[in-house]
Amino acid sequence: MDGYFLWCPSVIKVGSTYHMFASRWPAEYGMNGWSTYSEVVHATANNIFGPYSFKE
Repeated sequence: MDGYFLWCPSVIKVGSTYHMFASRWPAEYGMNGWSTYSEVVHATANNIFGPYSFKE
């Protein structure tokens, strides 16, 4: 995701779809931004290696 740091992805497979959950925060805040600006994101793909599409 352009403009963001992503951290700690976890992937599960449901049917033929891979669901990735990860933490993200705006890159403008640097690595220390995780403690204040972090949020959980959900993305999906048809292949474990991606590409993943952001969902929520």
